Amino acid sequence: MYPIRLKKQTLFVVIIFTLLLFSPIFSENQSVSATSYLSDTHHKQVNPIYVDHHNDQGPWTGSSHHPFQYISQALNSASPYDTIYINEGVYTETLQILFPVKIIGHGSAVIDGRYQSNVISVQSSDVSLNNLEIIHSDGNDTNAGISINNAQNVSINQCVVHHTKTGIFLNNSNNIMISDCWFFHSGNAIRSKHSSQIFIDFCDFARNSMGLLMQYSNEINMSHSTFSANGLSILLDHSSNIKIQQCNITDNSVNKGGFFFSDSNHIRVNDTLFRHNGVGISFSNVSSAIVDSCDFVKITHFAISFRVASKKIIISNCSIRDSIRNGIYIESGNSCSITQSHLVNNAIYSILTNPHSTCYAAENWWGESLGPWQSLFSRTNKVSFLKGQITMYPWQKSPLNRVGIQNLVPSPRYHHTFDEVISIPCDDVDSDGDKVADWWEEKWGYPIDEKNNHSALDPDGDGLTNVQEYYTDKFGSDPFHKDIFLELDWMRCDNGESNKPDETWLQPIIDSYADHNITLHIDIGSMGGGEEIYYPCDHIPTYAALEDMYWTYFLNNDLQNPRKNIFHYGLLCNFCPDLNFPFVGWNAMDSFAISVEWLSQTYSQYQRQQIIAGGIAHHLGHTLGLIADTYKGIDNMDTIRFFSDSWWEFRNYQSCMNYFYKYRKFSFSDGSNGPGDFNDWGYLDFFFFQKGTFEEKESY
Repeated sequence: MYPIRLKKQTLFVVIIFTLLLFSPIFSENQSVSATSYLSDTHHKQVNPIYVDHHNDQGPWTGSSHHPFQYISQALNSASPYDTIYINEGVYTETLQILFPVKIIGHGSAVIDGRYQSNVISVQSSDVSLNNLEIIHSDGNDTNAGISINNAQNVSINQCVVHHTKTGIFLNNSNNIMISDCWFFHSGNAIRSKHSSQIFIDFCDFARNSMGLLMQYSNEINMSHSTFSANGLSILLDHSSNIKIQQCNITDNSVNKGGFFFSDSNHIRVNDTLFRHNGVGISFSNVSSAIVDSCDFVKITHFAISFRVASKKIIISNCSIRDSIRNGIYIESGNSCSITQSHLVNNAIYSILTNPHSTCYAAENWWGESLGPWQSLFSRTNKVSFLKGQITMYPWQKSPLNRVGIQNLVPSPRYHHTFDEVISIPCDDVDSDGDKVADWWEEKWGYPIDEKNNHSALDPDGDGLTNVQEYYTDKFGSDPFHKDIFLELDWMRCDNGESNKPDETWLQPIIDSYADHNITLHIDIGSMGGGEEIYYPCDHIPTYAALEDMYWTYFLNNDLQNPRKNIFHYGLLCNFCPDLNFPFVGWNAMDSFAISVEWLSQTYSQYQRQQIIAGGIAHHLGHTLGLIADTYKGIDNMDTIRFFSDSWWEFRNYQSCMNYFYKYRKFSFSDGSNGPGDFNDWGYLDFFFFQKGTFEEKESY
């Protein structure tokens, strides 16, 4: 096993936790409850109980000499406020905690739920979990590695939680301390509903669909934590009184990735690094937010975006620089101010506004003494002068001091998560025991009496191992010819229109792959997936609902579903949280969503099926590694403006990845069309939809 945690901050975390327990943020009654565990341990005799899975012969008394074999045995014999010590090893069981208790692991103590509902269910206050590795919950939306319901004063320290639907699920609970923990490979690392007083410190989040998902919760404090390779780092929905400081948000999804705040208020983010994410911070219907002393560096799409109308948003002392596309994006109805900041060297716009928006942007440094007017003579760092109401005078004539992060932010401590092999059963005769049937080996020229490592063999380099090719043989796959599998699900539309893709519109996409010796298999009902989903046509699902649909309709709530890492996944909505975008449903960017009805209303010049086909071709490309980092002409919103700099530069890039051709070309470009063109086909990454990493790289 790998080491569970680094413990250099343990003393500091204990001090912080003690201070938080006595903080005046709590009411008088809450303070009494918050300290009840500590006070009771002084008045009660605390029984030490020991567990060691190696003791499989007994006797089992719970003593250090005769420990219990299972943790559940220890819980059954424990009294309130006892302490249970678990020796290292793997404990295959689920636990239900109904009274105050402290559980402490020694070494690598792993609790494996074997995909059975919740691994640990906490239904009591005054519970402490320390130094545990918790894995394999079930895949339903309420299942978690640690589920905490109607509880308060719960401490989770130095734990590792991975391969779960949700790492920690808080429901109607308060005064929760989560410190020095590592979360990876979960749908949501931490999910909260109707909970409050949540403290998160020194935690690492990697390769989750969402790091934090907080709904109808308040008084959330997070500091000194890192996020990398997540779909969204944080989604706050209908929540309030949020404070985030000294965090590191780096190399998350190149399409979303950062902090998303919706229908929330009283938010403060300071001393935080946002580096190379699709979006740094997004505001939708937010009131009273302050972003201060933050760095936004090499953000792919928008460093800060304002979507649904928000107000009282103040950005100050921030550095917004080297954006791969744009700095600040403001849609209609929004009002914000940005002052005492640096807006420099952003590839297209530093501030891009829509009509009927207001932005006070005075006292900023724009990289030149001419201020924002310099953009009239350059192709970068532009301002949309003629859209919205922007106040930029006076501007700074020289760089400001003390702009950006003022205190150190942590670096990710864990650089290598690991994928678990999804078991694919072989129900046919397998003479050599190498996990594929004799008939398949005979069909493709492998000896049936010689064991091959088919779990690793991928002779055609299409990202599918021979075991996976055996599984998809019934769908026509060939281990010596590149195959791509795509499942499409669609929503019913109440106006009589259908979102089911028409095969005649899909055929040009399939043909374009065939022309490059790649077989594209699209499942709209013939390969075990592809179905209609009922969801009200006029209702917009949240990002969280979209993720739940991925688990429900694609994975069937099964973490061992063999279609994972074989099929790419597309969801054809009526209205999604955005027009169309790739997303991370679990641990990699293998999926996309298309708002068919919304797009049809926006681009009425195109047929509905034309929009569906164009969106599929474009976003399948994203799941194959054709992202904004790959080429500057991909996802460049300036290309749709006739005679703009980007339109001129990339007009020969005749690819569905170019927004200008998105609904007119259902194929990639081969780079042969002259200046500004790019060979998409030469840069396809067949492993991208499995890897789930977004390391920064130079764009061509």
